[in-house]
Amino acid sequence: MEHYHLAIEGYRIRFKETFESLICLSSLKDVKSFWFQEETARKILKTFHGRALLADEVGLGKTIEACMVLKEYIQRGMVKNALILAPTPLVSQWKDELKAKFGLDFPSSDDPGYSSRSNSLWKQDFILASINLAKSKKNFPIVSQREYDMVIVDEAHHLKNRNTLNWKLVNSLKKKFLLLLTATPVENNLMELYNIVTLLKPGQLKTASAFRQEFMIRGEPTDPQNCSRLKDLLGQVMIRNTRAFARIDIPPRFARTIKVSPDPAEIELYEKINALIKAIGMGDNGAGHRLLLKNLLAEAGSSPLAVKMTLSRIFAKKHMLPGHEKILHAIDDLCNLIKTTSKDRFLLDLLGSNPGKMILFVKYLGTLDYLSGFLKGRGTPIRCFTAAWITGQRMKRSKALRKTGTFFSPQRSAAKAATSNSATR
Repeated sequence: MEHYHLAIEGYRIRFKETFESLICLSSLKDVKSFWFQEETARKILKTFHGRALLADEVGLGKTIEACMVLKEYIQRGMVKNALILAPTPLVSQWKDELKAKFGLDFPSSDDPGYSSRSNSLWKQDFILASINLAKSKKNFPIVSQREYDMVIVDEAHHLKNRNTLNWKLVNSLKKKFLLLLTATPVENNLMELYNIVTLLKPGQLKTASAFRQEFMIRGEPTDPQNCSRLKDLLGQVMIRNTRAFARIDIPPRFARTIKVSPDPAEIELYEKINALIKAIGMGDNGAGHRLLLKNLLAEAGSSPLAVKMTLSRIFAKKHMLPGHEKILHAIDDLCNLIKTTSKDRFLLDLLGSNPGKMILFVKYLGTLDYLSGFLKGRGTPIRCFTAAWITGQRMKRSKALRKTGTFFSPQRSAAKAATSNSATR
């Protein structure tokens, strides 16, 4: 028996440098890794030497792949400190998965004991933080001054512009291994891909001007020329698994856009906000309030309560829109008069004709609060969560959705973990 154990240990040592065997797999909990995920982890370790762009299609487990690589490096003693950066709504999800599935308890900016006044988080060996927090004026120099064995950035398409603080922060980090995760490395322009790849391997795609000349077509910002050459270069830094490649069968998805005609009161609300926009637009400060006014219009298309929440903030700042108090109060009064909307009635019909589980994504907290009360008042069981809710609450509600037929209404920004057909408002 002793010889057997010695032989096994010998094989472990033999494979240690080649990464043919992933020693982390036996320590994972509640993780059913697919063959392509394990193969991706091996390729990152063996071929890419820990620096890669993970661009799998949505839902194929980029987080799992990145965590497998991280865990493998930690168990081999090759990573003794690491920094994970994610959008604010996803920090708690990362913390959940790291701890529950990989046995890694990362201090995070979502922890109850975290204080923005203290620098203690940035002194830890392992850090999980919001990229918005890390790039702040206070934290940028603190985060960028130390060295990291490994850095992981989720939703890396937010690094597409080299002139942003997001890109500058990641570029300034001193890191040995770097994983960038995004399903959409190109959204509007191939230069976005160039900027992301440059973070991983500067010079891989030559200079910006040379890249434009060799691979971009004038007037076609997302369609490359010399595709084979570009594919070869990207293949040295990027992995993109597709559902077809992974041979994963998923239920068919049917998308429909349904137009619901507004009630007369809703039309009046929209027209009053339009009148406000025109009145402010002719003034000196019209440009300065553009985002606020754009949000008011979007909220009017969501729910009257969403509009009221913004109006309450305007009223609290008494001098925010001076000279327009009369129309603002008229809009507020109209919001109070609208008890239900045409979309509310359509939603009830939709629920009645689809008795199974349903997820509704909403953009505004006011709409979330309104719909919660509206549906509960009509006997519809419902669970709600937002990105701001603590981990334990969110996990309980997620389990409730899986076990019961309850209706679940998260904010869109908090919904990356929810994969389902949905209605959106």
